[in-house]
Amino acid sequence: MLKRFKSNELGESASRRVSYDCTADYAKSSRAKCRQCKKGIEQNELRLALMLQDDEGYKNTAWHHYDCFWKHPETKKLGGIHEIHNFTKLKAVDQAK
Repeated sequence: MLKRFKSNELGESASRRVSYDCTADYAKSSRAKCRQCKKGIEQNELRLALMLQDDEGYKNTAWHHYDCFWKHPETKKLGGIHEIHNFTKLKAVDQAK
């Protein structure tokens, strides 16, 4: 089961390599697949990721299409757009979504 864990819930071997739980950018290639719908994310398409952890604390980047991202139950825990890493680097049209 992948979900976001609090620091005190992580196993001793867990490593937090990134300080954020959510990020946004544009796909650098067409290799990423959406964790929600399982379809490919096209190159240069807006994509959002949740940094999810397994029960041993290892982080996994779960990329999503914009619309699919908001269907994931973990997004309900986000406090607002200020929690999305790189949000200010997105195009204005994408920030307005």
